Amino acid sequence: MTITVCAVDPEIGKRIYSWVSDGNVVYRGLEGASLLLSRQLAAIEKLKQFGITVKVNCIIIPGVNDHHVKAVAKKMKEMGVDLLNCMAMFPNVNTPSGISRSRTKR
Repeated sequence: MTITVCAVDPEIGKRIYSWVSDGNVVYRGLEGASLLLSRQLAAIEKLKQFGITVKVNCIIIPGVNDHHVKAVAKKMKEMGVDLLNCMAMFPNVNTPSGISRSRTKR
């Protein structure tokens, strides 16, 4: 099973995720990041209890979580994650981390 975990500190997570949806409720900021992290960690714990192989993807975002990857790796090791895959972020056009299409060459 693959799960993406980009932060194990909600203060960093709130800089990554604009919002987190739980059913019909949308959470923002620290509350949303805390909820997401708790769900990610609970899922990893449950999967490992059943002996399921867990791979974690960690997308490295320069200036946001690049200094935090060691903490993510340490926590994943403590939880018995089988593989940590650190991935470079590729900004997408017209997203908060990308550039707007109007500024790109056509």
